[in-house]
Amino acid sequence: MSHILVYRYIDIINNTDYDRLYKTVENKFNGICPNFGNKLWYQGIISEITVDGNSIDFYNPSMDIALINEKYDLVLYPMANIFSLDYAHGLPNITMFVKKLRIPIFIISCGVQAKSYNELDSLVKSIGEVSKAFIQAVYDSGGEFALRGYFTAEFFSRLGFKNPAVVGCPSLFQTGKDLIISNDKVSLKDFKINVNGVAEIAIPIMKKYNSIFYDQEAFYDFMYNKEYYDGEKLNLYNNLKWIKSSGLGMNIVDWIYQERIRLLADMWDWQHSIQNEDISFSYGTRIHGNIMSILSGVPALIVNIDARVKEMAEFYEIPNIDYQQAMEIKERGNDIYNLYLNTDYSKFNQHYIKKYEAFRKFLLKCGIIQNSMNENNPYLNCSDGKYPTSAAAASKHRAEIIQKRRWLYDIILKSI
Repeated sequence: MSHILVYRYIDIINNTDYDRLYKTVENKFNGICPNFGNKLWYQGIISEITVDGNSIDFYNPSMDIALINEKYDLVLYPMANIFSLDYAHGLPNITMFVKKLRIPIFIISCGVQAKSYNELDSLVKSIGEVSKAFIQAVYDSGGEFALRGYFTAEFFSRLGFKNPAVVGCPSLFQTGKDLIISNDKVSLKDFKINVNGVAEIAIPIMKKYNSIFYDQEAFYDFMYNKEYYDGEKLNLYNNLKWIKSSGLGMNIVDWIYQERIRLLADMWDWQHSIQNEDISFSYGTRIHGNIMSILSGVPALIVNIDARVKEMAEFYEIPNIDYQQAMEIKERGNDIYNLYLNTDYSKFNQHYIKKYEAFRKFLLKCGIIQNSMNENNPYLNCSDGKYPTSAAAASKHRAEIIQKRRWLYDIILKSI
């Protein structure tokens, strides 16, 4: 039996009350909508290690380090972008915590965050020393790193750490070892696309195709923040400010009015929506938005907006293109349906089981599991299909009023 302390807690158990989502974000996240896609990779590792023989607790700062060393067999730290300019300032404190441990700590699904692979040298120079101290402390504890891709492995190599474990992200393993994405294609009349991430590449797709925008936080304010509409006053000035602030003009109004934007905070709701909408294809810059589609059996073409997205897509052999290519496709007006027809999951399907087994063996070697990973994910396939969104419905009501005065808004927006 392993008594595991998980160092980070994300609520993946309780249903989100969408009617109170705005107040929840205000109270818990200082008004900044979190990236709900982070729940997907976190619930992956928690689900996979929830097996007979494991006892799992979650860390809180009031815990005494001596008690931790006495009570637990190991510490598990799920962390995505720990090696980055944004997070490096916190590494010394985590390193101090690790050095106090007398049990091993395992850092799961971590990686380097950068705009592109070209930033590796500058990252080594700017955050190399604090990263090296942290990495060494983890290895000294008897622990290990589960790196999400080979770009991060090269970062480790530059710091003098050879042959780290590159085993990907647990998000893709949480439905088991039999994940296969069909290369069969639907006809154009049945084609429905899920778009995610940067709205700029989505506009022509949303205009041309039967499509849904699955948001992770970009449209939160438009959907839920009443300040964007000045409460219930609906005065002309604030509505114009709302429309202009997104850079999308009346497009954002149209999408909300047509109920073509989804912002889902629970992963079971997200999965259920994709399946019920009969989505054929996923396209965009959000790695976990696309992985959710893959877990739902829908092929995705990932647009690599940064090094994190690129290394994960490459590791799993998920079809992907660079952001510049996506912009060229947008400018040329190329047919997204043809991209879908040419998206091939043969390599992904061929090598997925090997990657699954490599991750299982990593957990086994580290003593995090005793045999197999849990394949009965309790956080997916459990929705009743009812995700109440009356707050978003209120934004639709406001969008409807703007639509009725569209001629006036169009004239004013063109003149300012």
